[in-house]
Amino acid sequence: MQIEPDVPSSLIACYYEGATQPGRYSQALQQMLEYLHCEQARLTVWDSRGNWGCTHQALRDQDRWQLSSQDHVLPRDEIRKLVSGMQVGSWQVMEQAFTVMSHTDGVTQTSVHQPALCIRLLGGQGTEAFLSFKKNNWDGRSAQRLLPHAEALTRPLIPALHLMLHMRRLTQQTAYTSMALDCIRMPMLLLDPAMRVLVVNTAAQSLLQTRGNRDSGAGSMILAGVSGEKIGPLVRHACGLAGPVVASVLHVNANAGETALQILVLPVAAKAGLPGAGPAALVLVHGQSSGHESVAQLLQHIYKLTPAEARLAMLILRGESPAAAALSLQVSVPTVRSQISAILKKTGAVRQSDLVRRLSALLLISQRHGNP
Repeated sequence: MQIEPDVPSSLIACYYEGATQPGRYSQALQQMLEYLHCEQARLTVWDSRGNWGCTHQALRDQDRWQLSSQDHVLPRDEIRKLVSGMQVGSWQVMEQAFTVMSHTDGVTQTSVHQPALCIRLLGGQGTEAFLSFKKNNWDGRSAQRLLPHAEALTRPLIPALHLMLHMRRLTQQTAYTSMALDCIRMPMLLLDPAMRVLVVNTAAQSLLQTRGNRDSGAGSMILAGVSGEKIGPLVRHACGLAGPVVASVLHVNANAGETALQILVLPVAAKAGLPGAGPAALVLVHGQSSGHESVAQLLQHIYKLTPAEARLAMLILRGESPAAAALSLQVSVPTVRSQISAILKKTGAVRQSDLVRRLSALLLISQRHGNP
């Protein structure tokens, strides 16, 4: 990271810490106001794709500071209108509503329109960021004189905002994936090749133990009494790091009076719906008394197959040809081939034999419970 000249390192630290600690942005605005000798600053960021936005403000009230950070769906229409007429990276002096503090008869706040120095920091692809500074009793010419200093301060803010937006999207994706996995009663978690736990559903939480941070990697995790060191090679196979992508099953011997378990490790194609961009492995604990789904239901939940695609996938896993599957399902062969293409795309397989290698471990569930 390159530090801009004359930009305090503490300010740049606030920029990047704001990616995970939003309150740091209002503290950054305070530092910027002190540097520029201004009274108010407001940073508004929003992502229309995620239906999310936030506003950070800093206000100097005599010798005190008022800092605030607030999440919202989208900013006020006034802000969106201002931004729509600006080029990304351009500075303008424009009228904007600001809070004015009065101490004449107690402390009162009023909103007035005054000249402000504004910049559109980000724009396009649904993301926007808008920053404004105001100083009491100034005019447009005074604001322009601050421009070189304001430019230097805001230049390192732009990549920090990109990082913050990326972190927000990952958090949303993780939340959505957790909700989807919670629909499955079978204990299930998502691991990356380094054995970091990306997502864990409610049913798996009681079976998952970690030593220290759960992101610390192989050997620190224990699932259903099995150490991460034993599960790790299966995860690497599922992620394609130890040869062809393949599903695996690890049998866990039961103690007296307990049910034997099987730990299934399935590959999951890298796609936008999962946290991160790389390959991942889905680990299922089969044999728990908390409930189980049919294989068709798991295919729908995990790989987003339609009910028709899930029924066809089961026939393919059992070795039926497209022609035989079409006869069983009472559909045409072209329909079956079209559905097979969709199944391969959703599961990350490249051909039917690859599909069988990736998902055949699921047949264990079908055989155990007689589920279709």
